[in-house]
Amino acid sequence: IGDYTLVDGVKRDTVWTLENSPYLATNGLSVEKGNTLTIEPGVKVYFGKGSPLNVEGKLIAEGTEEEMIVFSHKDQRETWGSLEFYGEEASDSRLEFVKVQYAADGIKAENAVPSIKNSIFRKVGVYGATFTLANGTYDVDIEGNAFLEGGGDGINFNIHSDVEISKISFLRNTISYFYSPGPIFNTMDEFEEYPEILVEGNIFEKNFRGVGAGFSGLGDVVYRNNYHRDGVSGSGVQFFHPGNTIEYNYIENTFELGAQLSMSRPDLVEMRGPGDSVFRYNTMKMAGVPTNFGDPSVVIEYNNLILNMGGGNWLEASDYSGAAEEMKNNWWGISDEGLLREHILDFNVDESRNRLVVEPILKENNGVGFVKGNVGSVREVEVGGKTVVSNVIGDYFVSLREGDYDGFSVEGGEVTYVPAGI
Repeated sequence: IGDYTLVDGVKRDTVWTLENSPYLATNGLSVEKGNTLTIEPGVKVYFGKGSPLNVEGKLIAEGTEEEMIVFSHKDQRETWGSLEFYGEEASDSRLEFVKVQYAADGIKAENAVPSIKNSIFRKVGVYGATFTLANGTYDVDIEGNAFLEGGGDGINFNIHSDVEISKISFLRNTISYFYSPGPIFNTMDEFEEYPEILVEGNIFEKNFRGVGAGFSGLGDVVYRNNYHRDGVSGSGVQFFHPGNTIEYNYIENTFELGAQLSMSRPDLVEMRGPGDSVFRYNTMKMAGVPTNFGDPSVVIEYNNLILNMGGGNWLEASDYSGAAEEMKNNWWGISDEGLLREHILDFNVDESRNRLVVEPILKENNGVGFVKGNVGSVREVEVGGKTVVSNVIGDYFVSLREGDYDGFSVEGGEVTYVPAGI
């Protein structure tokens, strides 16, 4: 049809070349088991309304920064299907410097997780990427991507206990304008040992709900060096299950609370038991501090907690009877000790619960500052003696410990330094 190369299925190893681009799959496309579809840099692939790319074999779509591979609908007023991956073989697929747009979902996968790096998922109907894992073995690497404008979750994992996961790495991604940015790790199963999960160097900005989206079902998540700003509704960080380490993050302008950290579902408390979550070296500028900061399984220390005085929902009695509530060495972003004690230390506590102990540091902050910048492309950036790598749209974020970083610049990029304790 016109200047398009028509395609309808891949039943042998196939290469789509730039010379024959653009390709058109009006009724969708399948890559069958045992076959590999390789797509050259710069290729454009268009789909009909509601039509997916179904991969049960292997998809190798590796573009370059200058010549991205594009999956789209020819008519921007329509929505095609999504990139769909099914089964163990599809987990060997690789996506890099790919742009997926005007899709119902960016990626839908069952028992498959392709490698996803330096790619853009924009203007999707619901999910940026969603994975349902009931069996199989996985090493998950989602790094350097941008998920922009979707109606549902940015990243969502539904994980069963029969799955073997060596690690989940979610690094240096930007997620903006989703209902919930994720990453969400859902499960109702019991695990003898949680998989290793690292969420680091990400930028979550202008989403509706909070990071983690409430009932994140896996513990042992390390959530570090992330930037979270401008939640339209809901809270900041929401990791309700045990064993999480939440540190060196910047959380600002959340509509409700800066963080929700404790168990909120009684049916899961007994099943999982108490954990040892750590919340430290974070700066939060927020509407209020939630009651579940009193969860005895959460250690809260060395944070800058900068409260909106009109936000309400200050520290109150814990949701858990008999909780040993303790917060140490936090800086409260307020210089008037009398005012601090009036609003935080002196309050009514139910006699059935232990007294809250707060040890604010009024004259010293925690020695942690943050840098959010953009250099327009994927490259290494030297910031305050640290080497960081920007993502596909040039974003990067990093925390800095004690030192004088005022006045530094990064060539070719805009840099905002956010000192701790402001």
